Amino acid sequence: MALVRLDDFYQTVIPESELPHKTVEQRLNGVFDWSRVRSEALEPLRAGRPGRWHAFAFMRGPGEAGTYSLKEQVTEVAPAPTILVEGAYSASPPLRDLIDLAMLIDARNEVRHLRIVARGDDAEFLAQWHQMWDEVESYYFERVCPPESFDLLILNNDMTSNTSGARSTD
Repeated sequence: MALVRLDDFYQTVIPESELPHKTVEQRLNGVFDWSRVRSEALEPLRAGRPGRWHAFAFMRGPGEAGTYSLKEQVTEVAPAPTILVEGAYSASPPLRDLIDLAMLIDARNEVRHLRIVARGDDAEFLAQWHQMWDEVESYYFERVCPPESFDLLILNNDMTSNTSGARSTD
């Protein structure tokens, strides 16, 4: 299986300080570098070639311009019969023509939030993250890709089965 983590393609153009001033739709459309996901990962992998990209460097934090950067080392994923695109928004319109099966693993917000806290993430960071992205996620799953638009829906509200905390679409 070839695994493509959508988070590797988080945008590096819009300063983090500008994101709160964007509309929900603008944040959703700009959260990932959709053209890089297509050209560097999905299109080569679907053609039987390795996917190669520079992943998002979250741990570096924003630079002087207030934007994040990419890692220097190249992520390379070998082609495989199955390509799994992992991450919220992976069934988005900019990628949907390359997705053969869209699966939503869904959990109630309360369960997801408890799982995130259980991972031990910084509480202040989480509060800022939820303020920025919860309404975007709601918009995505209510208007852009509602649960009924997925080929497969799995409900996962059991606190003992998963501590990843993420709503995933693959």
